[in-house]
Amino acid sequence: MWPPANPEAFPSKTEVKVIKKDIESLKSELAAAERVVTDLKRAILERQAYIAPIRTLPYDVISDIFLDLCHENWRAPLVLQGVCRTWRTILFNTPLAWSFIPHEKYQGGCSDLVCAYLDRSGNAALRAADTTSDPQGIGKLNNTSEIVRCIRGDQIFVHQVLSLPGKFSNLERIIITSFCISGQGNVISQWDMGMLPKLQCLHVYSQDQCLSAIATSVEFPPLNELVVICDDPTPVDAILKGCSQSIQYVDVRYNGSLVEGSESGSQTFPMLRFLRLENKAERQDGPLWNFNGTDAGLLSYTKKGHTGAFVDLGKVMHLGTDQKYDLSKLTDLLALHLDVKFSLVLDIARELHDQPNLCPDLSVLGYGQQSDSSEELERARTLLEQRVNQEGEHIIFDWCPGTAFLDLIKEKKAEVYCFPNIILHRDADDS
Repeated sequence: MWPPANPEAFPSKTEVKVIKKDIESLKSELAAAERVVTDLKRAILERQAYIAPIRTLPYDVISDIFLDLCHENWRAPLVLQGVCRTWRTILFNTPLAWSFIPHEKYQGGCSDLVCAYLDRSGNAALRAADTTSDPQGIGKLNNTSEIVRCIRGDQIFVHQVLSLPGKFSNLERIIITSFCISGQGNVISQWDMGMLPKLQCLHVYSQDQCLSAIATSVEFPPLNELVVICDDPTPVDAILKGCSQSIQYVDVRYNGSLVEGSESGSQTFPMLRFLRLENKAERQDGPLWNFNGTDAGLLSYTKKGHTGAFVDLGKVMHLGTDQKYDLSKLTDLLALHLDVKFSLVLDIARELHDQPNLCPDLSVLGYGQQSDSSEELERARTLLEQRVNQEGEHIIFDWCPGTAFLDLIKEKKAEVYCFPNIILHRDADDS
């Protein structure tokens, strides 16, 4: 019947009925064939999954991978547990994966999730704390106070947690954020930092009143890391004085001048290795806040704006600046970032080219402002390509914003990455 003897002829009623039956029959055959194809595809996927490389990894290795993912994103366990039964089992047998407690930038809505995380974290040390104001979530957190290592939230929430009957004696890190999630509450006028003997890291983002309250403490724990974003940096002096013998990492970004007569005297910081100072104020109508007094052990210094700081750069290995320095004094310099007009970058490239003994170990040169002239850029690149350091390597020359420069160093020249945990604090700009 098919094909018809005369394709040009109009089909009869009988032929139409026969062809419709043929069509239905062909559709049935097609559906059966599609089921066969689907089954074959499923069989292929099953076999591919069976021989997948990840199945050769020991469970403890997969668990470590999950921990890295969970550290980057607290939602990761919720996603990973839905992949397969094996992954779900591994996650439920990895309490640390649930120890990064959820935090949100809005009030409420996640207390049940917080409780689930706290239950599944077992006795693992908690690396982040909830920012919910729900009594159930806070009460659950209080019951685990001895294993809490980090609290993150606005100042009202943090003080609310620290005021609970439980003793957060093992707390190592406090992050006081600029966003408000705890609702209304009284601003705390005084803090007792002495109740946190193991606290190592303190971050305060755009909370000047809280910063002033912390500065009223009589005793301070031996902090090794201080990150502050504020308008008035005056209270920072009191905090630094309280932990001057232990502090290693200082990052202070502020937006203004001091009140007359509030200048501080010189201090000594024998353990200080990383220092970042940035004054965002465009005009300086008053006295500058001076970070006055470091030790010769400083390895990394980043400066932007009118800081008025007095810093010993004798041993600095990484320098980020928005002005020109005398490079002849920076004998140990490995990495240099210039946030200046490109014409000055070109001048420094010429200086490095003409004086091979200048900064002999320099390996990375980054610039923060793009050049309007491709000729200038190519000229600077050519000059630097003609120079090699003591190890016979060319200088890595690339454009990158200030914080991205740290990634450039880590990616292309790991050995000059002189303060390994610095990259953990890039989120300060986003908080």
